[in-house]
Amino acid sequence: MKRRIISMILCFAIVACFFQLFASTALAVGDSGSYPVLIVRGVDINGLYLDFGTENQRSCLGEIDAAGITKTLILATAKGLINNDMDSAVDEILIYAHKILDGLACDNTGASLYNVGCYKYPDSVGTYEDFPYADENEMGIIKAAVEHYGGDNVYYFNYDWRMNPQDIAHEIAATVNKVISETGKEKVNLVSASMGGVMTVAYISEYGYNKLNKCV
Repeated sequence: MKRRIISMILCFAIVACFFQLFASTALAVGDSGSYPVLIVRGVDINGLYLDFGTENQRSCLGEIDAAGITKTLILATAKGLINNDMDSAVDEILIYAHKILDGLACDNTGASLYNVGCYKYPDSVGTYEDFPYADENEMGIIKAAVEHYGGDNVYYFNYDWRMNPQDIAHEIAATVNKVISETGKEKVNLVSASMGGVMTVAYISEYGYNKLNKCV
């Protein structure tokens, strides 16, 4: 039972990290020259959609509300007290968590159980008039990069963060090649946030760093 409680604590800690906002980070320019910037985002738990691109597109996350949380906690507490068993309480919480997170589920091979997709921006950020800039998270980093380098020199790499990093590495490689081809530069500055760092390490392990000027 102790292992199960510890696992639950770790799960909640991970979910809490997903929801935290990363402070906007200014790019260190130094001697980076005029190389284009490619930003690889971290986990965006709200950025994956079921039936993406169809009229039925919707968030992968189930509805989270105060009523549902309160009901679950009451039921969990009641079952724990009645059965004098912590496992009964934990089971009730897991049932609620499953309802919320089921849309993100994968099978034992790592493949998504459902038709899931995300918004991607294959061209330079300046191409998109409705690009979702913000003052925090990766969107804040992109905003700062655009202000410094110009929208034509900034690219944004989004991906399904549940997938195998080695598979994502191939997508990053294709994007790096595209950026180099479109800008006429021989290298790029690669900026990675959170989980994006894992994907970037996978890219470097597979393709090396000959096409990178700087990696942050």
